[in-house]
Amino acid sequence: MSTQVEIFGANYTFDGDDAEHIRQLADYVNRKMAETAENIKNVTTSKVAVLAAMNLAEELFTLRDSIEGSSGSAADRLEKLVAIARELGSSSQDKTRGARRRK
Repeated sequence: MSTQVEIFGANYTFDGDDAEHIRQLADYVNRKMAETAENIKNVTTSKVAVLAAMNLAEELFTLRDSIEGSSGSAADRLEKLVAIARELGSSSQDKTRGARRRK
């Protein structure tokens, strides 16, 4: 299925199954290009596109680093929880052994 969108005054046709998703992506890119053009006057459309792409790449890298950092933190927390569980398991086994010996 083809979906037509407008990005920064130019029309584009994209093939894909999810037309709404394509429209959302195009709207997001269009907004980023408009924001970039507002901040920098008298530049060509291709320069606006490159600068907007750099801003989008920065967003992507920031999110990726955040996800990787948080997953590392989650892995660290999981490792600590496993260690605590092992300690609790071994100390309860020691208590059980001691209780059995007392009988």
